[in-house]
Amino acid sequence: MSEEGSPLSLEQVRTAAAVGRLPELARQLVADRRWSSLEVLLSIAATPSLPLEDVVAALSAVLAGLGELPEADAREAALELRQAQLHAASALARRSDRSPLTERERGGLRASAGLLAGLGELRRA
Repeated sequence: MSEEGSPLSLEQVRTAAAVGRLPELARQLVADRRWSSLEVLLSIAATPSLPLEDVVAALSAVLAGLGELPEADAREAALELRQAQLHAASALARRSDRSPLTERERGGLRASAGLLAGLGELRRA
Protein backbone atom coordinates (compact mmCIF):
# COMPACT_ATOMS: atom_id res chain seq x y z
CA MET A 1 0.00 0.00 0.00
CA SER A 2 1.57 3.31 -0.97
CA GLU A 3 1.39 6.29 1.28
CA GLU A 4 -0.15 9.58 0.32
CA GLY A 5 2.05 12.64 0.12
CA SER A 6 5.73 12.83 0.90
CA PRO A 7 7.20 11.20 4.00
CA LEU A 8 7.73 13.22 7.14
CA SER A 9 11.04 14.98 7.48
CA LEU A 10 13.43 14.40 10.36
CA GLU A 11 12.67 17.95 11.50
CA GLN A 12 8.93 17.19 11.67
CA VAL A 13 9.66 14.12 13.79
CA ARG A 14 11.92 16.16 16.08
CA THR A 15 9.17 18.77 16.43
CA ALA A 16 6.72 16.06 17.51
CA ALA A 17 9.29 14.83 20.01
CA ALA A 18 9.82 18.33 21.39
CA VAL A 19 6.13 18.60 22.33
CA GLY A 20 5.86 15.05 23.71
CA ARG A 21 3.85 13.61 20.81
CA LEU A 22 6.30 11.04 19.49
CA PRO A 23 4.39 7.92 20.67
CA GLU A 24 1.13 9.35 19.33
CA LEU A 25 2.79 10.10 15.99
CA ALA A 26 4.22 6.57 15.86
CA ARG A 27 0.79 5.00 16.45
CA GLN A 28 -0.79 7.20 13.78
CA LEU A 29 1.88 6.42 11.19
CA VAL A 30 1.41 2.67 11.73
CA ALA A 31 -2.38 3.01 11.56
CA ASP A 32 -2.06 5.00 8.30
CA ARG A 33 0.52 2.54 6.91
CA ARG A 34 2.98 5.36 6.21
CA TRP A 35 6.07 3.18 5.98
CA SER A 36 8.47 5.81 4.61
CA SER A 37 7.54 8.20 7.40
CA LEU A 38 7.98 5.38 9.93
CA GLU A 39 11.49 4.84 8.58
CA VAL A 40 12.21 8.49 9.37
CA LEU A 41 10.73 8.08 12.86
CA LEU A 42 12.76 4.92 13.48
CA SER A 43 15.93 6.79 12.54
CA ILE A 44 15.57 9.03 15.62
CA ALA A 45 16.67 6.18 17.88
CA ALA A 46 20.25 7.22 17.15
CA THR A 47 19.64 10.86 18.10
CA PRO A 48 21.32 11.43 21.48
CA SER A 49 19.60 14.81 21.94
CA LEU A 50 16.21 13.10 22.33
CA PRO A 51 15.48 11.63 25.75
CA LEU A 52 15.84 7.86 25.74
CA GLU A 53 12.43 7.49 27.42
CA ASP A 54 10.73 9.29 24.51
CA VAL A 55 12.50 7.12 21.94
CA VAL A 56 11.58 3.95 23.84
CA ALA A 57 7.94 5.05 24.12
CA ALA A 58 7.77 5.77 20.39
CA LEU A 59 9.38 2.48 19.40
CA SER A 60 7.11 0.61 21.80
CA ALA A 61 4.13 2.31 20.14
CA VAL A 62 5.44 1.19 16.73
CA LEU A 63 5.78 -2.40 17.95
CA ALA A 64 2.31 -2.37 19.48
CA GLY A 65 0.79 -0.89 16.34
CA LEU A 66 2.51 -3.39 14.08
CA GLY A 67 1.22 -6.19 16.28
CA GLU A 68 -2.34 -5.02 15.71
CA LEU A 69 -2.14 -4.93 11.90
CA PRO A 70 -3.97 -7.49 9.78
CA GLU A 71 -1.63 -10.23 8.57
CA ALA A 72 -1.25 -8.91 5.00
CA ASP A 73 -0.38 -5.41 6.23
CA ALA A 74 1.99 -6.82 8.84
CA ARG A 75 3.88 -8.70 6.09
CA GLU A 76 4.09 -5.52 4.02
CA ALA A 77 5.34 -3.56 7.02
CA ALA A 78 7.95 -6.22 7.76
CA LEU A 79 9.31 -5.92 4.23
CA GLU A 80 9.26 -2.13 4.22
CA LEU A 81 10.63 -1.50 7.71
CA ARG A 82 13.15 -4.31 8.33
CA GLN A 83 16.32 -2.28 7.78
CA ALA A 84 15.01 0.73 9.69
CA GLN A 85 14.03 -1.49 12.63
CA LEU A 86 17.46 -3.15 12.66
CA HIS A 87 19.10 0.26 12.66
CA ALA A 88 16.86 1.51 15.48
CA ALA A 89 17.53 -1.61 17.58
CA SER A 90 21.30 -1.23 17.12
CA ALA A 91 21.16 2.48 17.93
CA LEU A 92 19.20 1.82 21.13
CA ALA A 93 21.65 -0.84 22.20
CA ARG A 94 24.58 1.55 21.59
CA ARG A 95 22.88 4.27 23.65
CA SER A 96 22.71 1.82 26.58
CA ASP A 97 26.25 0.46 26.26
CA ARG A 98 27.71 1.16 29.70
CA SER A 99 27.76 -0.28 33.18
CA PRO A 100 26.02 -0.08 35.50
CA LEU A 101 22.78 0.33 33.56
CA THR A 102 20.09 2.64 34.82
CA GLU A 103 16.41 1.70 34.60
CA ARG A 104 16.11 4.12 31.69
CA GLU A 105 18.87 2.31 29.80
CA ARG A 106 17.33 -1.08 30.61
CA GLY A 107 14.13 0.21 28.99
CA GLY A 108 16.13 1.05 25.88
CA LEU A 109 17.61 -2.43 25.80
CA ARG A 110 14.14 -4.00 26.23
CA ALA A 111 12.85 -1.96 23.29
CA SER A 112 15.89 -2.94 21.23
CA ALA A 113 15.33 -6.61 22.06
CA GLY A 114 11.65 -6.29 21.16
CA LEU A 115 12.51 -4.87 17.75
CA LEU A 116 15.05 -7.61 17.10
CA ALA A 117 12.72 -10.37 18.29
CA GLY A 118 9.94 -9.02 16.08
CA LEU A 119 12.32 -9.30 13.14
CA GLY A 120 13.18 -12.91 13.97
CA GLU A 121 16.68 -11.90 15.11
CA LEU A 122 16.36 -13.88 18.34
CA ARG A 123 20.08 -14.46 18.84
CA ARG A 124 20.78 -10.72 18.64
CA ALA A 125 17.80 -9.91 20.87
